[in-house]
Amino acid sequence: MGVEKVILRRGDGPKAKIGQKLRVDYFGTDKQQNQRIFDSSYERRRPFDFEIGMGRVIKGWDEGIVGMRVGETALLKITPDYAEQLPQEEVLKVLDDWASSPRGLRSVIPPVDLICFEIRLLDILK
Repeated sequence: MGVEKVILRRGDGPKAKIGQKLRVDYFGTDKQQNQRIFDSSYERRRPFDFEIGMGRVIKGWDEGIVGMRVGETALLKITPDYAEQLPQEEVLKVLDDWASSPRGLRSVIPPVDLICFEIRLLDILK
């Protein structure tokens, strides 16, 4: 149980470290419903910025993205125990990003055995 990372495209930039603010593009799919996309920064046409390793994203991201290099694309396969919903106060911080999706707020992680995120690390902001 946890997170498995598969590198799809190697990056040549600096490595992401705990506490840094990162910018990523991503999409999330479930593996039980025909790989339906349930969330995507591409759909919003706006990358997602967050601090890594600080509990502001799901545990699978906090652990799976650390060590990625800028320019790298990885597939994170995440079990439900690493995909638990965020505390309410953290959800409120990112609602503006999610609500700007063309289909409205639909960034709810489905209750399945495995979810996958394809993540591209665009930049380390600080």
